[in-house]
Amino acid sequence: MVSVLQASGITTRLGNKLVLSNLNLPELNTGEVSALMGPNGCGKSTLLKSLAGLVNCQARTLTYDGKPLAQSTPNEPSPLVGYLPQNLPEGPNLTVLEALLVALTNTAQSVSKQTRLRHAELILEQLGILALAQARADRLSGGQKQLLALGQLLCRNPRILLLDEPFSALDMAHTYAAMNLLKTITQQRQLITIFVTHDLNFALHNANSVLLMHNGQLNHAGPPASVLSPSRIAEIFGVMARVEYCSRGNPFIFIDGPAKNSL
Repeated sequence: MVSVLQASGITTRLGNKLVLSNLNLPELNTGEVSALMGPNGCGKSTLLKSLAGLVNCQARTLTYDGKPLAQSTPNEPSPLVGYLPQNLPEGPNLTVLEALLVALTNTAQSVSKQTRLRHAELILEQLGILALAQARADRLSGGQKQLLALGQLLCRNPRILLLDEPFSALDMAHTYAAMNLLKTITQQRQLITIFVTHDLNFALHNANSVLLMHNGQLNHAGPPASVLSPSRIAEIFGVMARVEYCSRGNPFIFIDGPAKNSL
C-alpha cells in the first residue's frame, strides 16, 4: 500500500526575512526519490527544515499516510523523519562501526547484538566505507563524514528522508554508490526521500521527480525530463541549456553559457 506525504501552506520566517510563503508541495508517494532544486537562497534548506519541524513555521499543514505528522524539535525529532543537514556537526568520539551500532541500538533494541553488527557492516559495505569500520569518526574527511551520517540515518529507519546536499563532498564513485543505495532502500522500505542537489544531470537520471524552487515558492514539480526543460532552466538558473541524447538514448543537459537576459 502506497503512503503519501502531503505538505501545504508552509510559511517560514527566519528573523525578519520571510523565506517561504504559503508553499504547497504535490503529493509525494512512498518508494520514490525527489530532487529538490533551485538557485542559491531560494529556500531549499529552509523547506527541508520546515518539513522536519526544526524551524518554527508560522503555518504548516503536514500529513503522512493521512495522519498529521507530529511536530519535531531539535531535541525530540520525529521518529518518522530523518534529516541530514548540509553542514554536519563534528563526528562522535567513536569508531565508525560504533557510531552505527549506537544508532541501531536506539531503534532496534529487541534485535541481538550480532544481528545489529551484521546490519551495520552491511550498510558500511554498501556505502563503500567498510574499510573505515575501526577508524575514528571524528578524524574522517568531509566526504567520509557524509557517508557515515547517511549510514546512521538509515540505521534509525525513518519513513521520510530529508537530505540537504548529501553528496556534496563525495567523489564520483561514492556519490553513485550512495545514490544507488538510497534508491534501493527507498523502494525496499517504501520510504519518501527528498534530496537537494545542484547537478541537473544527476537529478535527471536518478530522481523520480524534481521539485523546482524559486524565490521561496515551488515553481514547478513533476518528472525530471519535463521540469528540467531548456526554457525553464534559463528562467530559473539564468543559463542557456540544451538537451542531447547519447548513443543509448539517454538525455543529457549541456550548459552553453549565461542566458541573455541574465547578463
